[in-house]
Amino acid sequence: MQVLVAHLPQPEAPARPKNRPKLTKTEVKAIRDMARQGISNRDIARTFDVHHATVSRTVSGQYHRKGSQ
Repeated sequence: MQVLVAHLPQPEAPARPKNRPKLTKTEVKAIRDMARQGISNRDIARTFDVHHATVSRTVSGQYHRKGSQ
């Protein structure tokens, strides 16, 4: 198996981390405002390039506690 992996082409640059940077306070506020306007979590998620569960958790306060905006 190691022989096969050794022959794979190596990337030019190191891979970027898969984790997206945290949402900014401005983005969190915008997400919550959009949710209050009735925009679906999936549509909001597409706007900010995050998973719809991230939007749900942000709106509910599981992520980015509401009092710490």
